[in-house]
Amino acid sequence: MLLRFGLEMSIVKEKLPGYTATLIKEVASIATIIDRDEQLLLVATAKEALELQDYLITKNLFEDFFLLIELHNPETKETFYDYGIHSLQEKDYLFLEMVSVFTIESGTKEQIEMSLYQFEEHLICIDTLESKKYYYVDRNFIELVNKIAQAYDIEVSFFDLDKLSEKD
Repeated sequence: MLLRFGLEMSIVKEKLPGYTATLIKEVASIATIIDRDEQLLLVATAKEALELQDYLITKNLFEDFFLLIELHNPETKETFYDYGIHSLQEKDYLFLEMVSVFTIESGTKEQIEMSLYQFEEHLICIDTLESKKYYYVDRNFIELVNKIAQAYDIEVSFFDLDKLSEKD
């Protein structure tokens, strides 16, 4: 899991053709844009995000700032786009403030399978990193996940997303 910084810029539709392309070139001289999704520009570092935010504010184009989680090998579920984006670079990101992530630490194979059946309707996506599965849910479902885990006698562990790093 990697932390990414997203800056949403407003685009005035009445501008001349090529305006957005010119703006993107100007932005690229300030920060390395690692990915995009329409008006959402993604950068890798907090320093670049702040510099880009300052620039967009001076141009009266700044809309919002987001922290995102870059996923590695996700299996997205039906609700994924309520919580994340699929970018122009064909990568998937989740909005950090909207999600929680947990792993299954212990339980018998049967207990885990049955709990996953119960979790399924609440999952946003499952990401696999180094053979470990990370289960993403709405951050309001932490208590529900813990109750399901308790009912099936498995152990889950929630990841502290505040400790995500800009580096792998």
